Amino acid sequence: VLFTRCEGGIPTTAEFKKVTPHLKLGAYVLTSTMKTPAPVESVDCRVVFNAAEHSPVCLVSGIAQPEALHLSVVKLGLAIGTELRLRDHQPIDAAKLTLKCQGQRSILTTAKDYWRDPKVFEQLPLPVFVLDLEVNWDATEMRKALRPFI
Repeated sequence: VLFTRCEGGIPTTAEFKKVTPHLKLGAYVLTSTMKTPAPVESVDCRVVFNAAEHSPVCLVSGIAQPEALHLSVVKLGLAIGTELRLRDHQPIDAAKLTLKCQGQRSILTTAKDYWRDPKVFEQLPLPVFVLDLEVNWDATEMRKALRPFI
């Protein structure tokens, strides 16, 4: 069992209860931590990212948990001026995005949302930065779990 979005890397009791009926004796339960690092450069590679220069941002997301992304962006030291929150996998309306970007200094989005329709972002006059998601697994636990299969 792999838990991927646990607070502090530790599954809650409720999360364990959901999977317990499906576990066999001796099953490994692995956890991960996730981190959103600051972007390095714009998607067109023309602009180096600088939190002070590129705030406020228009944050664009069509993900299941936009609140977590919002907090990650704030932790990076960015001021979010406007936000375009979409349902998971909802198409991006170019006209709505254009309106949301007015008065902002850059656009920040997830890789999933950017690559869904890059042309929507390319037509805007602001630098577009894509946020990556780093997933970290406990290497020792991962080796133990995979050893029987390697």
